[in-house]
Amino acid sequence: MASGSALGNVLTYDVRGVGERMQRNVINHVESYVLFGQTLPNGRNDDVLIADAEEKARAALKPFGYYQPTFNSELVSRNGDNWTLILRIDRGPPVNVRNTRILLQGDGANYRPLVSWRNGFPLRTGSVLDQSLWAAQKSRALTLARGQGYLQAAFTEQRIELDLEQNLADLVLVLDTGQRSVMGEITYKQDILKPVSYTHLTLPTMIIRC
Repeated sequence: MASGSALGNVLTYDVRGVGERMQRNVINHVESYVLFGQTLPNGRNDDVLIADAEEKARAALKPFGYYQPTFNSELVSRNGDNWTLILRIDRGPPVNVRNTRILLQGDGANYRPLVSWRNGFPLRTGSVLDQSLWAAQKSRALTLARGQGYLQAAFTEQRIELDLEQNLADLVLVLDTGQRSVMGEITYKQDILKPVSYTHLTLPTMIIRC
């Protein structure tokens, strides 16, 4: 649930028909509207408010692979000043992965952990497009590469090609590790500290009683 309030007017959102993760993302996307006077009760802006909330909800579902949801929404008055916008969501068909093409280039192309990452990439043919998983996998690859000294590693291609008529997606990733960085010669220089002569240094006398 989300709410916005001003001058005693309150609007809350009730999102139905989706799981907890999607519901949380939808609520994070919809705005907390500030209502003044009789703006909502007179009904003139109801359709605009509902359409805006549905558009934001539609955007919130895309990262989970749902690009064509439908809505059955209504604005309900609780006691004159308090309102609830109920968003009933039918997610529609998900976008599934059709093809995945992952290429490794550069000096680290045969680095075993990166090869294992490529071979075990979870978004394969038939899986639902999950953009949070897509982002996490890209981050993991860069961490693996840079952890082994490929500090210039970067994706030269990273594309999600959508076919919304068939609800299919083609994924392309090209990771170029670049050259491996190595530690060069280390030279220490100091001209602040000077040698101390202890020839005439008198040490204090210490007596230990036990």
